[in-house]
Amino acid sequence: ACGVDGQDDRLEAQMVGFGLGEEAWCLEYHVFYGDPSSKVLWDGLWEWMLAPRRMERGGVDYVRATAVDNGGHHGESAAAFCRPRFRYETPDGGRAFTFAIRGTTGEGSIWPVQANNRNKWKVPLWNIRVDPAKDLVAARLRATSKLEPGQGGPGMVHFPLAFGDSYFTGLTSEKSVPIRTTKTSGSHRQWKLKAEGRRNEPWDTLIYSYAALYGLRANGFDLNAEAERLPGRVAFEVKAEVPRTENLITRSNRVDRGADSWLGDTHGWMRR
Repeated sequence: ACGVDGQDDRLEAQMVGFGLGEEAWCLEYHVFYGDPSSKVLWDGLWEWMLAPRRMERGGVDYVRATAVDNGGHHGESAAAFCRPRFRYETPDGGRAFTFAIRGTTGEGSIWPVQANNRNKWKVPLWNIRVDPAKDLVAARLRATSKLEPGQGGPGMVHFPLAFGDSYFTGLTSEKSVPIRTTKTSGSHRQWKLKAEGRRNEPWDTLIYSYAALYGLRANGFDLNAEAERLPGRVAFEVKAEVPRTENLITRSNRVDRGADSWLGDTHGWMRR
């Protein structure tokens, strides 16, 4: 699953693999520099999304769901990207989805019951509850931090060594703070930046990746059933060789032609 966040001069995208019990592996982080109103930039994102990822067990797999933030100054461009790609077929005959999302505050289910179809962009818009989503992921990160190296399990979140300090600074850029609403209704909690101007895209795109997973589930995907079925599934191969690379964080104004290993050589992974 992928999460995509747009800024004035770039798109930032994160790819996360999920297993039994929503155990998560953050796999790739890519920054696409350019004008988000340009189709060329979005074409680069699309090429990255479509690339096959080599699997540790053999064969390749594909991104199954992507959540693209439709907020900010480039909502029309994001909507134009998502509109024709809401549901598409992957080369192995599977299904994949691209969801236009917008973060909303407050309590409730992370994924809405239905999309907002009455908006100026004329695209199904999914208003996700970012505060409970961030509460959930933050709790899982805290639980993961208590593990010994090599441990894992349901809900745990794993990161590759290639994700350096800038990524983790962005990942920890926010905190949950109490917000008072009215004198009678008391207060609730919201996630806010720890300091004005801090970059939080690694955190946001991780949350959007979880949102993409929940959107996939709302369309009939059973994660645990698929994870249990995976070892016996016939590996899908592509005609062209899919090269392996250790460059899990990339920054460019183009898409690297090589696809990163999905799990690859797991000796390079760490838990934080």
